[in-house]
Amino acid sequence: MHEILLPVLINDTPQGEEAIPVEPLGGTRFRITASPGMVEGLAAGDELEIDSAEVLGYRLLKRGGNLCVWFYFEHPVDAHDPGVENLTASVERIGGWLDGGQSRMVVFTIPVIAGFPAVERVFDAALEGHPGSQWFFGNVYDPKDGTTPLGWWLSKP
Repeated sequence: MHEILLPVLINDTPQGEEAIPVEPLGGTRFRITASPGMVEGLAAGDELEIDSAEVLGYRLLKRGGNLCVWFYFEHPVDAHDPGVENLTASVERIGGWLDGGQSRMVVFTIPVIAGFPAVERVFDAALEGHPGSQWFFGNVYDPKDGTTPLGWWLSKP
């Protein structure tokens, strides 16, 4: 398995790095094979090129057509926790999959063709069964303000 290190930024301030699993495409180009858990703006299937001249350390070349969704449980969980298993089954029913996670957080990849309403229904339902939990899209909103949609899903491939 290959990995690249990308910076984790919070309010434009570096907070360390995340090892992102990738498939080499030649030279400094890679395809992400699992959605990141801390690096905003990317999901499995996205293609990028490492570029130290860029603030983020990479240049996005192509979107893979997937949503990255982060679910934060109020209490620590593991992959065999019933809450994680039930949520994973719901995500799989709309074509997505569990990429991983740790302690209180799990990361999912879901094809955007599943539709935002279906994704929102799955995760909002999970919140009902797990009070105090939260979920977020990892690659839908501009990391600079957290509210401006990136709109990549509106482009024709």
